Amino acid sequence: MKLNWGYKIVAFYVVFVIGIMVLVFSSASQKVDLVSTDYYEQEIKYQQRINAKSNSSELSSPLIVSNTGENVHIVMPVEMNGILVQANILMYCPFDNTKDYALQLSANDAALDFKMPAGTKGSFVAKINWNVAGKQYYGEHKILF
Repeated sequence: MKLNWGYKIVAFYVVFVIGIMVLVFSSASQKVDLVSTDYYEQEIKYQQRINAKSNSSELSSPLIVSNTGENVHIVMPVEMNGILVQANILMYCPFDNTKDYALQLSANDAALDFKMPAGTKGSFVAKINWNVAGKQYYGEHKILF
């Protein structure tokens, strides 16, 4: 049996429609995380972050963030040595918000250490907001576990 052009066009159209439907259903089932659930409040406070970044750039040396296994080691600039440092740290995972890890630390020396949860793997951005004598500082560093 020989197919004429009409059947070929209908077959092509049916395959095309099925392909589009598969793409629509597969894209609808993809997980899409917002960068932050409270992005509006963060946008309003963004000027404070700009000021904190400016304060950080005026320090003698930048913040140093490194990882050793599951531990994160943060070295503050020399000016922070011997002063009470209160830090809010967010280990932000851009690919999966369930891996985000937040903590608060205080120290009197120029170094902060903490341990990440067991089994943590992937790329993180350490967002560090610290306060020294009422002055706010902010820094971001990429870390790979």
